[in-house]
Amino acid sequence: MLRPTLPLLLLALPLLAARPASSGPRATLSAVALEVDPRGGPEGAKVTVTVRDLTGRTPIVVGFGGIGSPHEILGEGVSDEDGLVRVEAEIPSWVEPGRTYLFYMAYADQRPVRFADPFLVTEADGTVRVQGTVGTEGSCTTLHMSETEVFGLTGEAARALPAGERVGVHATLAPAATCGGLLTLRVTRAEPMGGPS
Repeated sequence: MLRPTLPLLLLALPLLAARPASSGPRATLSAVALEVDPRGGPEGAKVTVTVRDLTGRTPIVVGFGGIGSPHEILGEGVSDEDGLVRVEAEIPSWVEPGRTYLFYMAYADQRPVRFADPFLVTEADGTVRVQGTVGTEGSCTTLHMSETEVFGLTGEAARALPAGERVGVHATLAPAATCGGLLTLRVTRAEPMGGPS
């Protein structure tokens, strides 16, 4: 789940303040939904980016990148009469396994205006190693890589992790989000990384 931080807000504020050129009415940004399926995978993985609740016949572009990493336009499309557009995209070769990146939507004549939840890059075999601090949200065990990068954890190895411990986990992507919409990792092995952060 993407949680706003100062660097992300500083990046987003000028982008959200941008006004579209006079190319017709635009949907209220708060209503526009941006979804990515799947929410993780390796370099070269095919993903579907779905944008909903746009104004009909609105041209958009879909980009991909991260803070401190390159950004790239991966595709474009035009919404149908119901405000829906799907763009097929491929994860670029410059990504690093174990890092998260953001898909974003922009109007064809503007800067990014809507971001999806983070996309986690895995190795080619679908495995990933990430580090963070173990936490809980409701009945879910979580891993906090940073203020904005939080994953749900599942599996026997995850249930044994004590809250507050800093760990490195070896995992695969779980087939479905089971922790309130968080991208969920099925932990195969966990290693202590030192004291709590």
